[in-house]
Amino acid sequence: DEGQGGKSENPLASFPPATAKDLASLLSEATERLDALEGKVKGARKKYEDLLAYFCEDPALDPQQFFSTLHSFVSTFAETKKRLARIAAAERRRQQAKDMRRGPSQAGGVIVGQGGLDLTKHKP
Repeated sequence: DEGQGGKSENPLASFPPATAKDLASLLSEATERLDALEGKVKGARKKYEDLLAYFCEDPALDPQQFFSTLHSFVSTFAETKKRLARIAAAERRRQQAKDMRRGPSQAGGVIVGQGGLDLTKHKP
């Protein structure tokens, strides 16, 4: 019995014609999708290689290591930026409080309020 022990050139030959036609269509569609995905993978690899070149990194660098390092840098940078903004705001508040204690005549005739400079109270 050839159906059980023998090999056939066409793997779809053992199926009924309608099923074989459906499977052939499915195979064709799957092949097209696979080709499209392979193209996207090649494109992603090229972009990663370009990214490594931009940052002057070794082309053999593992993506996990590269993106982990990049994430750490960006996170630390953002935290530092926020910390420096808080320090600058505290310094501005300290300077405003100091100017308020000194009074308008010693602070250049300008009263500094919470909303910024109040030039309406300036006496020439």
